[in-house]
Amino acid sequence: MTSVTPVLKSIRQEITDSGKNIDETLEKGREIYARKPAIKNEDVTWSQEEYADLGLIFEYCRYKSIQRLTEAWSTFEKAKKKRLFEFVDRKIQQMDERRQKPRETNEYDADAAVEAAKEEEEDVENVFLRVASLGGGPGFELLAFKWFVEYAFRTSYDAKKHGDVELISLDIAESWEKICNQLQPMKFSAFDLVKDGDALLEEKCGGPVDVLLLSYVAKMYCCNDECYEWVSKKINDRQVSIAFVISRDEKMEEFVRDFEKKGVLVTPLMDQALGKDHRLLALTRRLDEDVSKAIEKLELEDNRRKSIDKKVVAEDDDGWTEVHKEKEIPPTFPNVPYVEHRKAKVDKYQNKKASSYHHHDRNNGNNPKSESYSNFSRNAHGKEVYSRGGGRGDGGGSGGAKGSRW
Repeated sequence: MTSVTPVLKSIRQEITDSGKNIDETLEKGREIYARKPAIKNEDVTWSQEEYADLGLIFEYCRYKSIQRLTEAWSTFEKAKKKRLFEFVDRKIQQMDERRQKPRETNEYDADAAVEAAKEEEEDVENVFLRVASLGGGPGFELLAFKWFVEYAFRTSYDAKKHGDVELISLDIAESWEKICNQLQPMKFSAFDLVKDGDALLEEKCGGPVDVLLLSYVAKMYCCNDECYEWVSKKINDRQVSIAFVISRDEKMEEFVRDFEKKGVLVTPLMDQALGKDHRLLALTRRLDEDVSKAIEKLELEDNRRKSIDKKVVAEDDDGWTEVHKEKEIPPTFPNVPYVEHRKAKVDKYQNKKASSYHHHDRNNGNNPKSESYSNFSRNAHGKEVYSRGGGRGDGGGSGGAKGSRW
């Protein structure tokens, strides 16, 4: 709120300076936001003209700021619990080891010593992680990522020593650039996900990209062969460490399947106990190296983590070592994204199922049973489907008493 409030004030000031009626402009923005007129005609959330409307920009920033930031934070929190942020630990370790490596000096290597000192000085100025948000808009997810890294790795990461987390918003709507600059110092580049992806990502971002964020662009903009190809290539070639997908769609089977066909490992971050939920996903490279070497690396990493954990005093515990501890760290935003509606669907299904069994109990002597949530996941829509047998009652061949299916 501290970061976004000045942005909202500046938009209101810009509306006033343009000579437009501020109440009418904001009301028009609310209408555009709610109606999404471009979806029917152009198959996009809003047109470029609508994205440039000051009223829509205000409404979008006012409404989306909290939603996008909390959903992104929840995504990263879940990913860290699944140990998908270990690439950050490794990079910190590598940089620390490089600095701690003793430098042998003698009368003949003065130039080498000067060069080494210069390299160390440049390391401080280098970017620690470069994060690009595809269709990033004003950059709320980028801000969440930066804050999350600074918080979750606060005992080991130091921006002054390791370098900063550089943020880049890539969006076809250039009207977001000024908002990005006001919200947080970050880069902005006009970017077409389909046309520019493979060839221009590094050029647009100013260098290699470590992390990709696909927030609310997966289904409408990235669900095509071109995006599957270039994103998976970046991941499989070790150019990108991880890509996070945040979507409003609970079922993204085509998206998941097509990335898996490209060899990418897709990890759902939402709890799947209530059925398939693809709203939060992580895309990473599959392990294709020698198994023994991979196991050895994991064991070394675990030993290193355990040795670090032993040094952490209990009262100074940062709450991010749950992999080696029994305690469960509660999520910062327990119900983000919203999941209670999924339980409601299950409960409705359970009640209908119990009622159906009660009916059969009176007629066929069956015992009422309650299906588990895991069973519901195989019948996610909770609809009744009746197969047509050859007759009625018990005499219908393959139909009959077993003609009712859920």
